[in-house]
Amino acid sequence: MRHRTQFPIFELRPSYALIALGSALGTVLAATAALVAGSLVSDVAAGALGTTTAAPALLGYLALSLAAQLATFGLTGWLPQRANLRREVDSSERAIDLVLHMPQRAFVRHEAGHYLNLVNMASFAHGCIVVATSTYVPGAMLSLAALLAFAALVDPTLAGVLALCALVYVPLSLLPSRAANRLQTRMMPMREAWLDEARRLVEERRAAVAAGAEGFYGRRYRERAESYRRWRRGYLLADTLSTSLPTSSGTLVQVIAVVACALLVATGRTGVGTVIAAWQLAGLLGQPMSFLCEMASVFAANRVNVGLLRELEREAAEPSGFERLRRTSRPCAVPSASTEGAIHA
Repeated sequence: MRHRTQFPIFELRPSYALIALGSALGTVLAATAALVAGSLVSDVAAGALGTTTAAPALLGYLALSLAAQLATFGLTGWLPQRANLRREVDSSERAIDLVLHMPQRAFVRHEAGHYLNLVNMASFAHGCIVVATSTYVPGAMLSLAALLAFAALVDPTLAGVLALCALVYVPLSLLPSRAANRLQTRMMPMREAWLDEARRLVEERRAAVAAGAEGFYGRRYRERAESYRRWRRGYLLADTLSTSLPTSSGTLVQVIAVVACALLVATGRTGVGTVIAAWQLAGLLGQPMSFLCEMASVFAANRVNVGLLRELEREAAEPSGFERLRRTSRPCAVPSASTEGAIHA
């Protein structure tokens, strides 16, 4: 039977499902507001919006837009962030528990910097991945489907244009995310060496000052820090490109959608309000696609952290040879120093 890991990359929780649905709800409200805006413009252009109906229609549009903004902030912004914080701390606590219970012969295979990296950087990266795959990705896919459905209500041609534009977002993040993943993998040993050097400097400070070796310790620490900084700078550049390129392409997508709808208006296939609806729907397309591309980048760049945590899990599960002592020892007995050392070995 396959062992169930404590560090999965996807978790099916009711709270995560509700967050994903809430994210899609915010997009649905914003898309509805876009269609209402387009309808209002078409009515104005056709002279069908009278003075008696204008005020209620505009107030309804304003209320719908406000509801969409509040839903986007609360359901798409704040709730996933709160879930992300909880899951990051949970992963860190699981890593700490494994470190405390792992056999001594497995523990001494790594320096302290390795374990500091696991319970801080790797654990928090794992928590981010879990929330991304369990809330952001499903929510973004539902939002994308909703946007294409609303675009089809406006005109099937607009839905086709938005679907093609959505595909353009994908290659914009593939190459930078792969570069970030490669740099992240190579950067891990350097970060651990930097953490180890900082720990050694703090622990041996008194001896270093007594021997007048401050320059030696400081120089060695700066060398490790510079090596780590150099690799991290390259990683941040690749990671920034993979997350910013899809977002910066949103305006171009809006222009393409407006041009397509302007051609439809020129041929008499649809009203002038379609251009407004197309502009807003194309702008909404950028958010779910940016989420999907960014989460793909996050997963690619931090996959190595999940591997390290699962390696910790395997090492903690190794037998120590003292399991029989643990089973036969009395819970209330206070062990002697020698027995306690043997049990925790």
